[in-house]
Amino acid sequence: MNAIDRAAYFDVHERPVEAAKAYEEAIRANCASLETYLNLAALYFVCQVGGYAAHHRLTEEFLNRAWNRFGQVLNEAEAKFGRDSEIAFWRRYFRFVVLGEDFSVQTAERIAKSGRSLVPYLHLVMWPGSTNYQGEAALLLESVRAGKTEKDRYIRSVLESVRSRRS
Repeated sequence: MNAIDRAAYFDVHERPVEAAKAYEEAIRANCASLETYLNLAALYFVCQVGGYAAHHRLTEEFLNRAWNRFGQVLNEAEAKFGRDSEIAFWRRYFRFVVLGEDFSVQTAERIAKSGRSLVPYLHLVMWPGSTNYQGEAALLLESVRAGKTEKDRYIRSVLESVRSRRS
């Protein structure tokens, strides 16, 4: 089994330390796709949110590495694949959720319109009264419904929470 297959296996089975190690190995071996980088960055992001670290009994060493590597992984992805709306989204979203920085609707709209990824609609659909993006959010939810990666599970959780509040 190669590094990407191992990363996918560990990510599906919610084993973040092993998944991160395998994603990192795939990146070092220069066989990683943009999606591999994004999955790793999102995994590192989720490690910083809520009770995830406690639930998975993540060590301080791992959390520090996740903190430091999150931005580096996105920078490496951009250097290898060029500008991408999902890379731009995760950078801003991380700073919004983890650091409390502003991430306006206008900025999120600009990011969403700059590429093909539906992921920026995760942020746009959260704003009170935002009904303009329900179609995109529904498509995004459908695409992550199976929850095969931590990124998918996080997106699904947020979108389902937004949906239930509006019901």
